[in-house]
Order: sequence, then structure tokens, then C-alpha cells
Amino acid sequence: MCRGGSVIFLHAVTIVALGLCLLGGYFAWTEYRLGIREEESVGAGTVFWALGSTILNALFFVAILAQEVPNWIVGPCVGR
Repeated sequence: MCRGGSVIFLHAVTIVALGLCLLGGYFAWTEYRLGIREEESVGAGTVFWALGSTILNALFFVAILAQEVPNWIVGPCVGR
């Protein structure tokens, strides 16, 4: 990859991962909101797990983005 100088594959993988993370976060947030409205019939456990999933998706989003930052600033071929 360093010979050609193309990092488009690295950026594409990051974009796909961020998209999947956003999709999972959307589903978790939707389930959380549904659980809040219908808490009596759904139960507190569902609301707890949906909120936990939403928070974890947000943390994974930040982690994936943090792994992409060095590709923007330094590039993948440093030291070669």
C-alpha cells in the first residue's frame, strides 16, 4: 500500500465501520425510546440494555474515529 500511496481502502473501511456503528446506535436508541414510552409492558431490563447499547455505540464511534485520525494527519507509511 505504501508504494502506491493510496489510502482510499483505509478510509473506505472506516466509513463502512462508522456507518454500521451509526446504524446500530439508531436501532438501540429507537428501542430505548420505545421502552421509555411502554415501560410498563416492556420492563426495565429492556430499557437498561437499550440505553447501554446506545452508550456503547457512541463509544465505539469515537474509538473508530480516533483510529482514523492518524491516517489523516500522518499517513500509513511513516517510518518506511
